[in-house]
Amino acid sequence: MTTDERVLVFVYGSLMQGQSNAHHMPAGSFVRRARTGRGWALVSLGPWPALVVGDGQVHGRVHGEVHAVPTAELPRLDAFEDVPELYVRRAIALDDGTEVDAWVMPARRAQLGEPVPGGDWRDARPTSGPPRIVWDDDTGYGDETHDDTGHDDEGRDATEHGGG
Repeated sequence: MTTDERVLVFVYGSLMQGQSNAHHMPAGSFVRRARTGRGWALVSLGPWPALVVGDGQVHGRVHGEVHAVPTAELPRLDAFEDVPELYVRRAIALDDGTEVDAWVMPARRAQLGEPVPGGDWRDARPTSGPPRIVWDDDTGYGDETHDDTGHDDEGRDATEHGGG
């Protein structure tokens, strides 16, 4: 492996250009806008979204961006996305057949989310006050609480999290 190796990744939320966590993406990594193939859904978890496999009734596409990320940067981005606790990084197909990596949330973890109509985070209007989702690791379910200050119980910025 060389330091010049890059992996194509699909981002669909706060990591996109102009979004709250875009600064976490390596400089110069943007390749193009893109969308997933059919069968994906985008759900809002408040300040960030989750890409989930459709439940058999969802045949939509999710809009986002492709970035060419240096392989050496993937562990840092995986940690930011809280892999494997919240998300998993896996291969997905875009609507043009290109295979890319994406951070996908298991559907059982995304149950508290609300569908994003049209599958484009840039058009989403999250609810007021970012939620803080507390996961029960034994069941995979969580409780959502809102804090109008945008901070969790320990005063950390609740919007400083991933969501591709």
